[in-house]
Amino acid sequence: MSALPNYLGLDVGTTTVTAVVVDCQNGDVVGKATSANDSETTSAKEKQLGRSEWNVGRILDVVRDVLRDVTRTGSDIGAIGVTGQMHGMLLVDDEGRPEGPFIGWQDQRAAEQLPGGEATVIAGLIEAVDESDPKGYVCRPKTGYLGATLAWLKAHHRLPEGTRATFLPDFISSQLTSTQPVTDATNAAGSGFFNVVNRAWHSPLIDQLGLRGSRLPNVV
Repeated sequence: MSALPNYLGLDVGTTTVTAVVVDCQNGDVVGKATSANDSETTSAKEKQLGRSEWNVGRILDVVRDVLRDVTRTGSDIGAIGVTGQMHGMLLVDDEGRPEGPFIGWQDQRAAEQLPGGEATVIAGLIEAVDESDPKGYVCRPKTGYLGATLAWLKAHHRLPEGTRATFLPDFISSQLTSTQPVTDATNAAGSGFFNVVNRAWHSPLIDQLGLRGSRLPNVV
């Protein structure tokens, strides 16, 4: 019986980026590396306003450093699993390149009052979900979620043409494999825009908000 290859797990977290290599023959951890995620660019004033913005290029540099450290032993890696912040959002262009900062899950801009009234983006979004999803198949959105932040950018006319929203772990995976960012049902469910029963983006809500489906990543 031939030996099983090792598996590598990568977690792109808010505080640290960590990778482990596991021996699939006996379950032992044979390699581990971690580094502080020092990519946040939010100023003290912006934090008071509830912002959470990060330099995604720096995040990618930290990821690559961690992966180099954890594979120095020359382990035979058979597969890589990537996880991390599943609620934040990054805009990318048609080539998968970042457009602006990564907006993290702690961001509270969707709870701000809109100009000229007391309404907030998140309140309107929850109302729209309740109206368009009476069976409760869509996870309720919250501030910092991809859906809420995307709706805020749309309401403030800050969505560049031709951009698509993606999740941070999916962006990292795409950069490591030179592919376009895609997502899966578990990440998509954390957006507040995804029907978990039909396993598809919730079109009635997206259409009501004026956000074309092309703004969202393919679910594979």
